[in-house]
Amino acid sequence: MTENQVRDVPQPIRDGQGATDIGPRNVEMDLQNPDVLLPPKTDSGTVPNLKFSFSQAHMRLDAGGWAREVTQREMPIATTLSGVNMRLKPGAIRELHWHKQSEWAYVLQGSCRISAVDQEGRNFHSSPHPGAGRRRGVSPRLQRR
Repeated sequence: MTENQVRDVPQPIRDGQGATDIGPRNVEMDLQNPDVLLPPKTDSGTVPNLKFSFSQAHMRLDAGGWAREVTQREMPIATTLSGVNMRLKPGAIRELHWHKQSEWAYVLQGSCRISAVDQEGRNFHSSPHPGAGRRRGVSPRLQRR
């Protein structure tokens, strides 16, 4: 890196400590995670990483679309939560699956049909549409969980 390039990107230097990072590095990730590149003085380095980008997750391709998931495998602290980012083609069906934890989802575009059964055998069917931060169409008795 030239001196100009070094000055244009964040560097792990504070109060005379640290040194320039000449690479290899991912500057976009450094810009998105400034406290990882230059931790606060109170950070002793014992808190595990609490995020993992779907962009870094394995992409599973199927005839009906694609899916990528982040689980405890990618983020060890996620012992009771996992996330799936998926795109289904019109008319595609997601595989039958089950798990102990509740599930939530955001529909960003289009609509879908959901059928679910909880551990007490109660079931519901819903057809949610895009909505920002709402559990649209989910049975109120199951939303309380």
